[in-house]
Amino acid sequence: MKWKRHVEHLRDRGLLHWLFVIFVAFFGIFVGEQLGKLDFWIEETYELYRIFNSLNWRESMPERTNLVLIGDKEYWGKDEELAQRTPINRRYLARLLYALDKADAEVIALDFDLRSPMTDGGVKDHPAYQRETQELIDAVREVSKRRKVVLPVTVDISDDKYLVESAIFSGTSFDPKNVLFGYINLPYDLRRVALRLPLKECTKSSNSPIDQQRNNCQIDSFALSIARATSRGRASKADQSSFLPYTDYIKAERFCQISATDLLTSEASMRSCQLSHRIVIVGGEWSRWAYERGGKVDTYMTPVGIIGGVFIHANYVEALLDGRTRYPLWEGVSEWIELGLALVVAIVFSLDFRLRVRILITSFLLLGMILFSFFSFFNLGMFFDFFTPVFLLSLHACVERIYEWREKALYCENFHMGNPGEGENV
Repeated sequence: MKWKRHVEHLRDRGLLHWLFVIFVAFFGIFVGEQLGKLDFWIEETYELYRIFNSLNWRESMPERTNLVLIGDKEYWGKDEELAQRTPINRRYLARLLYALDKADAEVIALDFDLRSPMTDGGVKDHPAYQRETQELIDAVREVSKRRKVVLPVTVDISDDKYLVESAIFSGTSFDPKNVLFGYINLPYDLRRVALRLPLKECTKSSNSPIDQQRNNCQIDSFALSIARATSRGRASKADQSSFLPYTDYIKAERFCQISATDLLTSEASMRSCQLSHRIVIVGGEWSRWAYERGGKVDTYMTPVGIIGGVFIHANYVEALLDGRTRYPLWEGVSEWIELGLALVVAIVFSLDFRLRVRILITSFLLLGMILFSFFSFFNLGMFFDFFTPVFLLSLHACVERIYEWREKALYCENFHMGNPGEGENV
């Protein structure tokens, strides 16, 4: 019977062959994970992820978040306050805060790097900027009497835990109910929503909101703090999870955007973008080198192309508020699926089939894996990254092909040496 012949053919491969196959499978899983951490195929992964999301019948749209952007006109123009300066002028940010307060925004978030010159707190602020920094702090205090304000912090990693770096407002007393803090560092995989990080240092007691967060030995992300600040915010299971969930992306042009100049000078231009009772994130979108030269500042490659960090934070906020977060399969489950698929492909390539039949079966396995990932992503809220299994399958195909060439070479060598019988039994 055919199935007996196939079983015998598998057995004839020998123990050494199957031990080698198992080794290659485990090695492939390890290499795939390391390549993923190094962003080896990140652009290809983002492109497949984009195609995945395009198949979703429900197109995601921003519902609660608007953006105020400082662009080339403000940064590279004649505005004496900005003056093409780094760090950004804090007096200008204070003016934007007051304008958004007047526009009755529900939550105002500042997406700027406001860390101290010495991140350990040795120097809190440069003397030349202390006056304008105090104006920004006063604006935060005043505006936070009527609405929530979210301020940015940055973190540094040490021994797998994080340290909150000193900011220009460190040690300042704010209303802890209305002033929140969140780290603006982004995860290495931008498909995943930044949530909470474990802190290396905790504080015993303090009136500072940032120190109160340290009491829990955790720090919220910028997006999670914004989601907490809104009255409609719901942390949901994302708040409690130890895994970073995946989310689909909203294109940058879908967000309602207002220039900083329009916000400060023209109420008529703001009518197309309702700010009242909305989340408003203020960020920078000027060019690096000169007016419209050198690409935009603070940009990253994402599943919807190269966009600014402020748009990434806005995507995370929308995902958290709308519940569009999907969790990866448990690590052990994913690895067992990858190992099982690798072994199945190894068996298929070891059977006495024609090469095109083996390739056809492997293609069906790949298709099934992609369909499984698609189903789990949109119906179970779980994400299975099939890039590593694809790498494994390709690796196995190459190994088995090399093994076949070796067998044929041995057969031909034995045949020409006058031992055709021995060659047939190889």
